[in-house]
Amino acid sequence: MLFGINVVYLLILVAVSFGFVFGVRALQKTVLAELSRTLYVEKDAERYALMLNSRLLFLVLRRGTVALLRLDGALFSGSADAVWEACAIPDNIKLRPEERLNWYQKALSFAVMSGDGRRAEDYLARIERLLEKETDESLKAIRAEARQLYGVYIQKDTSLIEKLEEEAAGCGDARLGLLLYRLAKLYHFTGDDAKAVSLLKKAALHLRNSPWLDTAERALSDTSVLEAE
Repeated sequence: MLFGINVVYLLILVAVSFGFVFGVRALQKTVLAELSRTLYVEKDAERYALMLNSRLLFLVLRRGTVALLRLDGALFSGSADAVWEACAIPDNIKLRPEERLNWYQKALSFAVMSGDGRRAEDYLARIERLLEKETDESLKAIRAEARQLYGVYIQKDTSLIEKLEEEAAGCGDARLGLLLYRLAKLYHFTGDDAKAVSLLKKAALHLRNSPWLDTAERALSDTSVLEAE
């Protein structure tokens, strides 16, 4: 009888534990959705910062997650000072490997878009070290994308043209728009603006509903935009 009662209590405890875990996960999704809506839909960076400063947030989200959310807020502001301040990972925050990779990717992207070659090289090296022994195809693709970003935006390496053209030939719509835009940049660097404009027109068709569309359209009117963006 006693054994039966213990089993019942154990089953109740397991059920409560599972319920708690699922409840926390549901709450996390709700909180993350609200933060995303506040920053990207309402564009209310002040309220977003206040939400992140709430101590109650740490009852739901990991410190590493909150740190990444702070970085998102800094990136949204576009302020280089705010971004690099947010990129200084505090020693007391432990990041999971996927969080660290996400962090490095965002930092690299901001560095190359702002033409900061020193920081771009640093974050590319961090990604290379983190993924050095990875054999997973999706992670290898992330490493290749990081190298491509650095090669196009920082090194302005026109020798990449053939490789990007080969990739574009078998690429889907969303990725194709970015590849065509990068090819336009590289052709601009060779001095062939006629080819660059032709590629920009094609890129714009594949960048509808994308934040890159505005940049591509401005570059169509003034190819010097390709120098910096």
